[in-house]
Amino acid sequence: MPDDLRASWSRDRGQRSAFATLRGEAAPPFPSGQPANAHEAAFRLVSAVVCGGDVAALAGFVAAHRSRGTSARNHAVAERAALALAVRVLPTHPDVEAWRRVALELPALLAREVGDGTGVEAALGYHVQNLEWGLLAWWAGVPGLEGALALGAEVALDFVDSAGNLPDRGDDDDGTVFPATLTHRDRLAVVLQALGLPAPAGYTPGFVAGLLGSPPVVGHRAPTSRTTPSSTVLRRGPHVVVLAHGPFGAGPQFAHAHADALGVWWAPDGRWAVGGRGTHRYLGDPHDRRFRRGSQAVATVVVDGRDLAEPHDHPFLWRSTCEGELVSVDLAGATVTARTTDRVRTVTLGADGALSLVDTVGGSGRHHVALQFPARPGARLQVSPPPGFEVRERAEQHSPRYGHLEPAFTWVAEGVVELPIRLVT
Repeated sequence: MPDDLRASWSRDRGQRSAFATLRGEAAPPFPSGQPANAHEAAFRLVSAVVCGGDVAALAGFVAAHRSRGTSARNHAVAERAALALAVRVLPTHPDVEAWRRVALELPALLAREVGDGTGVEAALGYHVQNLEWGLLAWWAGVPGLEGALALGAEVALDFVDSAGNLPDRGDDDDGTVFPATLTHRDRLAVVLQALGLPAPAGYTPGFVAGLLGSPPVVGHRAPTSRTTPSSTVLRRGPHVVVLAHGPFGAGPQFAHAHADALGVWWAPDGRWAVGGRGTHRYLGDPHDRRFRRGSQAVATVVVDGRDLAEPHDHPFLWRSTCEGELVSVDLAGATVTARTTDRVRTVTLGADGALSLVDTVGGSGRHHVALQFPARPGARLQVSPPPGFEVRERAEQHSPRYGHLEPAFTWVAEGVVELPIRLVT
């Protein structure tokens, strides 16, 4: 099997070198040699501006090898933002006008990728990366980015838990554009502060805001319940639940989406306790990759052990997809209902943070039905299953961030039943 894609990239080494330089620490050597692709070159270009690398050569590489076709999504955003930075720092370079023309494609691309505010790829980690790239390009002088940046940051912030983290929907390779290790809340807040918009409570401007010369924080905004075409977040006091019900990522490749239709992410005390299993690696372990982007790694309903969408052997392709659809929502009552082709799920968040699920599974004949609750490491759940269902613990590994694993358990309420059936958990 090939090594993991990220292991062959030098972008992380370049970022570490840049971060150390900015902090006045001894920096590791800046990467040498040709980048693997334009996306890597874009990350490396940002670091080169800080470390004194060959920005012109990297900009030339990006311009000559831009991502096209099915890969021209978050890659295309990064590449155009990097060229915008090159235009700002090398205004007299002979190729600056060619770079500028490409960079000016970014507003339309970013608006497409932001979509309803949570990202069309159904991968929140990449959504935050796109906003960081957009903010960098805005700082570098690209006009027309403010609307998408504000929408993407404001909507995504409503999905953040009290620890500052988004639910782990879709892929997240843990990549960041700016030289700091921040929570999702802080990364989104930097965008709003730069635009002169209210930031979330608890946000304190730090290193990145200083780099951008951002204005003072003008006020604070509290998170609220919200529904979008892709997902709904319900809040009652400190308690949060998210139900996924929207389009299956962005076609035609659907690269970073997961088979998470009708999946829930639950934070009964303000921190995510139930959700997905994270993104461990893209290549090198096809069984791990299939598991983490499949339905077995999501808090959803699984029939006969089948994924709701069928992954391809290729780590970024799918053989089939599964679309969810919002049926109804009552934000004040903290209840939402959504459906797929053969099942309907109603989620209600109690005032005490308890989660109530009503699932209707269509079909005929006897089938194995499992209601899954992947728990974060250390979380303990009390599950009251439907009549005739048994609850067991399934030992697994959770990936809190790319390349890392921790022991965890999934609570499974399961039974062999006659379909159709209505289940209350």
